[in-house]
Amino acid sequence: MSDTSVSPKVNSLKTPELLALLCFVLSGFAALVYEISWIRKASVIVGGTTYAVSTVLAVFFAGLAIGSHIFGKRTKHQTNPIKLYGKLEIGVGILCIASVFLLPIIDSVYTLAYDSIRGSLLTSLLVRAGLVSICLLPPTILMGATLPLFCRQFVRHQNGVLNSVSWLYALNTLGATLGAALCGFLLLPTLGINTSIFLAGIINIVIGITVQTLKLPNTVGEDDAIKSNEEETEAREKSKAMGWIFALSGFAALGNEVVWTRFLTLLIDNNVYTYTLTLTVILLGIVLGSLFATRIKPDFKRNTSLFGALQILSGLITFGIIMAPAEIVWINFMEQVGTGLLSQQLILIGIVMLIPSIMVGMAFPIGIRLANSSASGIGAEVGRLSALNTFGGIAGSLLIGFLILPRLGLENAVALTSVCSVAAGFLVWAKLERGRLLENRVAWILVVALAFVGIRMSSNSMFIQRTRIPFDMLSQGRQIPTLDGTNLALIEGVNSFITVVENDDLFELHIDKQWQGNSKRTQQFMAGHIPTLVHGDPKSICVVGLGTGQTAQRFLMHDIEELHLVEIEAELEPLLIRFFNGDWLTEDSPARLNTDIQMIVEDGRNYLTHTEKKYDVISIEVGQVFRPGVTSFYTHEFYDGARERLNEGGVLSQFVPLEFLAKSEFQSVVATFLKTFPNSQLWY
Repeated sequence: MSDTSVSPKVNSLKTPELLALLCFVLSGFAALVYEISWIRKASVIVGGTTYAVSTVLAVFFAGLAIGSHIFGKRTKHQTNPIKLYGKLEIGVGILCIASVFLLPIIDSVYTLAYDSIRGSLLTSLLVRAGLVSICLLPPTILMGATLPLFCRQFVRHQNGVLNSVSWLYALNTLGATLGAALCGFLLLPTLGINTSIFLAGIINIVIGITVQTLKLPNTVGEDDAIKSNEEETEAREKSKAMGWIFALSGFAALGNEVVWTRFLTLLIDNNVYTYTLTLTVILLGIVLGSLFATRIKPDFKRNTSLFGALQILSGLITFGIIMAPAEIVWINFMEQVGTGLLSQQLILIGIVMLIPSIMVGMAFPIGIRLANSSASGIGAEVGRLSALNTFGGIAGSLLIGFLILPRLGLENAVALTSVCSVAAGFLVWAKLERGRLLENRVAWILVVALAFVGIRMSSNSMFIQRTRIPFDMLSQGRQIPTLDGTNLALIEGVNSFITVVENDDLFELHIDKQWQGNSKRTQQFMAGHIPTLVHGDPKSICVVGLGTGQTAQRFLMHDIEELHLVEIEAELEPLLIRFFNGDWLTEDSPARLNTDIQMIVEDGRNYLTHTEKKYDVISIEVGQVFRPGVTSFYTHEFYDGARERLNEGGVLSQFVPLEFLAKSEFQSVVATFLKTFPNSQLWY
């Protein structure tokens, strides 16, 4: 079962084929521009919570998976799949450009349903997913056809499956890497979201037209030798097994992305560029891994052994990186190297993510080769396995992000993804290798067992104090008090880490290590009194951004009837009650007897944009403009929407964090505010 003949070289390609491959790279570029732009644009519509953003990503990847499977099945009998690809690219461009105009319509529909579904998380998620799907599924389904069609076009011989798929995967992902970096750092800051989508759409249309003019050789026909019934059965079983393995591998890979992203918030400040840096490093690792795979000879036995080893090592390395002794490795890095500059953050992200990503990039084309050696059937197999890998990834990211992290914590989450990765490695050996797994792979079983034990001992032994993730990074030598005598005042929530730390005789509130306030009365208490006095006699108040509760509590000193608290962090309330004089939040507090106090867990911008509820005073208490999504509270669009939520004579009060703004930025914020609210006062 060995096929070691040399595959065709890339430099033998003719000019039309090179142009087609250039289009393939640009197609990957456009796809990532869409992904990043749609996340930004859709988050304005459905909110910036982890649930909302994950819904958008799940729809995006589901579309790719569906398209990959549907069009992959059609490739086997395609003699010139590049022509179909060209038509699909034109369709992608048109649909993506249309999405710019369709998303506001979806926003209007969402507004009509918002107040009736807001109380149910499941209903809200389903409605959001359904509405976003109307806009994003059609183009992403067409995008999903790209890799299967190109594999069918360019894989000419069974001995070239591994080499060709590796090159194609690398080229498409290279385009995606460039798209992620340029979109995040250049296109969005300079052109904006809509223009970036228009640009990517034009690229897709030009690609489609260009490809239609190219004359490429027809694909190869059936190249399979006549197989016996036993061989046919064995091939089907092998392909079926690889489907389960790809799904499990995808679960671990995207689950790890969630774990890595959450882990990095313990080391660096999450800002508008963090997602771009993270995505770029992951994609770059996949490119490098795919290029390494082009040097691997197509030998079934060795490929099986290597694929299993890559899965196992990826899981062990990820577990080792996350569980490395915090004081020795990560805290020392932050103190000695620093994390304030983008270059420093890039180094740190590379240390955490690059090697496992390289292994993912190597494993994908090798896995395709193990599942199928037929050139004529490669498109269908790539489509099927890509779809299963992607659906597994969607399940992994949602399960880890929504259930495992908030319920069981980061340590157990990385343990789960690592075990899944290791299991995928042993499963491929058990299904594809002859003989008994225990006898064949006893050395690897011992390596895995010793590695897990060794990693645990390295962070918990008589020489090194036990690593406690995320406790070590969040405390950094400071005391974290207990919330109820047993559990620490440290909550691993769906959106972020929320921590209370003791600083002398004060308690400080931190969200993802970023200071939010303390138990001492500060100037923030005036933010409740000033808008109340300016209005004269407000009855309904909405506070966006609870913080330590000082502003909201001051409103209760006035004769108000209702106080709505819009806060994105659902787990914040018990910490305020325990450490920040938040007795007024308890169910039987005197304040609740006299005032209708409601905690609304939602992205504040999303709430004010879509609710029909109106208020006498709206107080915006969000700062730290470098954090993702916060700048949207200082835009003309937000102010126009907030004005619609004010009763006649209503007042909008907004905290402006001067320490995070340059003079020109502060002037721009004031000018934007005055454009919507010309009759304003500035208090300093």
